[in-house]
This record gives sequence, structure tokens and C-alpha cells, in this order.
Amino acid sequence: MRKKIAKNHFVPIVSVVLFALIAPAIAFANPWVQEQGRVQTALTVAYSFYDNYYDGAGREISLNDDYDQYEFFYYYNWGLENNQDLSLLVGFVRSQADTVIDGVSKKSIQGLTDSRLRYRKQLHGGHTAIALVAGISIPGTYDEQYLNSPGDATFDFEAGVAFGEYYQARTMYWSADVLYRVRVGRPEDEYEIDFEAGRVFDKLLIRGIVRYTDQISGNDLSMTALGGGGTVPFDEISEERFRVGGGIDFRTGDDNSIGITYLMTQDGANTRIDDSVYLTYTIQNK
Repeated sequence: MRKKIAKNHFVPIVSVVLFALIAPAIAFANPWVQEQGRVQTALTVAYSFYDNYYDGAGREISLNDDYDQYEFFYYYNWGLENNQDLSLLVGFVRSQADTVIDGVSKKSIQGLTDSRLRYRKQLHGGHTAIALVAGISIPGTYDEQYLNSPGDATFDFEAGVAFGEYYQARTMYWSADVLYRVRVGRPEDEYEIDFEAGRVFDKLLIRGIVRYTDQISGNDLSMTALGGGGTVPFDEISEERFRVGGGIDFRTGDDNSIGITYLMTQDGANTRIDDSVYLTYTIQNK
């Protein structure tokens, strides 16, 4: 009986993994590719807030201001033949500051987000999966010259590997990826390491998330710069960022789900100390 129940959970755990790992900013390159001919779409709304920053030495600095960021994303994932898939992530963002500091922050910054086109090729499937990842990022239309700019607005190429494993008897899984991004222009190249682990309880998925990004080189922020007296362009800083969080996803039907994810910046350098909440609705089309 136990083996039979575990086997019946095989389809839910793989599909829930695919449902869960698509929220923007946590769009991990997990190794489970979309089946040929199937399409997955998702809508995500996100909210982030912060009032502190890590300087170049990793010291926490109060900005004496409140910053808010609102985002809306559309995700499309298409399964190709020979264990391949292609995904597109596009969106709109608005960032705002309560108080404007000349040369540092801007009252309102908005525009299209950085769009990402990503390709995956699964080399090995089953309980243990491995996939190669490649992609490009197209710059958004927002102003990237300020501390509260929502992104880097760069054109870049990424490549890496994703791997993971699910445990059928316990309806558990984990996945990880390692990516390297080559930037065209500023800021410098960066690498990213992601890890996620989760467990399925019937229609409910609970998961934990760790994400680390680091730019290879660049300039550091200082108290002087954050106070409006510096000359370092904010699109040239070398950002290091360590985030942790978790999420809950609920299957509302055979082919759709709704999920909420929370992420917080735990450590880093030249980066905002922010909290983010993502609400995602996903549809899996046969």
C-alpha cells in the first residue's frame, strides 16, 4: 500500500516542482523540463520593501528613508522535443522612495523589467535529473542610475547546470543550479548559486529557498555615496547578495496552482536589505 501511494504522488510532485520554481527573482533553473507539447504559464505580483543597505564592507547602513517596489510578471514555458524546453519571463516594475536624495534616489522609477529567455536541455531524467542551461537577458526600460533602481538593465548571456532529485516514497525533492552571466557593459559579470528543497502533502507543497549572487568585480558603496556626496555610479557597484526564504503552494486543480513565496536578504555587500513577497498563479496546459 505504501509503495502504491508513493507512486501516485509521482505526477503531483514533479508538476508541483514545476509550478513552484517559476516566481520571478526565484526563477531557478531546476532540471525538470517541460514535457513536449505542454505549455506552462504564470502570473506573478510581487512587493519588496527596505530602508537599510549593506555597504562595500558588509556593514548595515540606515537610509533614513522607506523604499517600495511593485512588480508584475508573465511567465511562459514551452516543452520541446528531446527533453528540451524554452521559457520567457517579462514584466513591469515600479520603484518609489518616500524622500528623494539628490544623486542617490528618485521619487518614482518605472518601466519594463529585464526580460529573460532561457533554454534547458535535460541530460538525465528520473529520480535524479541533470540539465544544461543557457539564456539571454534583455534590458528593461527603467532608469538604472539610482540606488532604488529595480535592476541592472543590462544585456547578458548566461550558462550553467541544474541538478536535483526527488524521493518518491517520501514525496520530497531538492534542486540546485550554478549559473554564470557574462555582462555586456556595466556592471561586471556575476555568478549565481541556488538551492531549494520541498515536500508535498497531498495538494500542498512547502519549500525552503537559498539564493546567492556575486559580481566578479566593481566599485563599493560608502556612507558618503549613500548620503549624496559620492561620485560612484550605482550601476557600477559590485553587489554580493545572500537571500533565504520559503514558500507554500496549493494545487487548486489538476493543472493549476497558487503559491506565495517570501524572501529576505540575510547578508551581502553593496546591496539592499530587503524583504520580498511573491504571489503566483500557474496554469499547466496539456
